[in-house]
Amino acid sequence: MRANFELKVLAATLFEARTEAYKHIAAFLECEPSEVPDKADVELKIKTLDVSEGAEKPVWSRSTDFYEVTVFGTLKQSVIKPF
Repeated sequence: MRANFELKVLAATLFEARTEAYKHIAAFLECEPSEVPDKADVELKIKTLDVSEGAEKPVWSRSTDFYEVTVFGTLKQSVIKPF
């Protein structure tokens, strides 16, 4: 069995993005955030987001300090096997 996941978080820095991603993954796996690298392979896709007041919907641009981070991950086989 394989288990994949996709999360979306907002962050201003790579450190914040990783911290937020690990927090959510750890909550799902019922472990500490520091254990996440041992349990999952994680990849981040980062986009800049313009949330200016005039826009009807968000437009992707370089004009903001926040990034939308899509977190992709795959649980390692050693985590899934015990089931």
